[in-house]
Formats: sequence, C-alpha cells, structure tokens
Amino acid sequence: MKWVILEENVLRQRVTTDITTNSGQFDVMAIGTYEAPQWGKRGWLAPMTNLPASYDLDDVVKTARDGLSYNGQLYALPFYVESSMTYYRKDLFDAAGLKMPDQPTYDQIKQFADKSRNSTASACVAKRVGARTRRSSRRL
Repeated sequence: MKWVILEENVLRQRVTTDITTNSGQFDVMAIGTYEAPQWGKRGWLAPMTNLPASYDLDDVVKTARDGLSYNGQLYALPFYVESSMTYYRKDLFDAAGLKMPDQPTYDQIKQFADKSRNSTASACVAKRVGARTRRSSRRL
C-alpha cells in the first residue's frame, strides 16, 4: 500500500478528478459528508456492506451515518465525529425562572441572555465543538 498525504485543497481536487474520471489512482480515500452521498448517488462509491461483526454501526452517531449515506445506503465510515453541546448553570436558570429546552436554538439561547440581563446572577454558556470550546458569558 502506498500512503499519500496531501493538503486539504489538493486532496479534494485530486480525489474528485480521480473518481469522476474513474482513473483508479486511489483505492481508499478520506472523504466527508459532502462527497459521500453525492458520489454514492452517482455510483462512484461501493456501498459499505459486509462489515465485520465487531463494527457496530449503532455506535456511530446517527447524523454521521445519515450524512455518509444516500437513500439509506452507507457509502463511507467515519474515523471521527464532531458535535456541539451547550452547557449552562441549571441553578442560575432556576433562580432566574428560566427552563432550557432539550434542543435549544441559538436564538433561544440569545433570548435567555436578553431576558436575564438585569438579574444579579451571572452564568457562562459554553459551546463545545470537536476539540475546541468557545465560551460566551452573559449576566443573568
């Protein structure tokens, strides 16, 4: 096996050219949720079937499986998955009479901050994306 490492933009160009021209330069490639469903639809990728019993697809986040599929057929396997989460201080929300929904929108989070701006309590809402954490503080 020959392992080829390329810059992101070069990789995307070379892999796209390879697969669209059926030149067969690459047998295995790293692609994402942008390419997998489009290329699967066009028949440029082999479906991911006959996976070993030790590979439990239910362990893969559903949105990742869906993003790598077309018409319910999986065309790629993730080697990592990123997600984002919102953290908040429940005790401070309770004190301010606020209730965080199970799946809040960013508009709702902003509304919580706006509604509670004059309160004497303070809180920090943190959003976790992959390996990075972004924090924004608002006075509650």
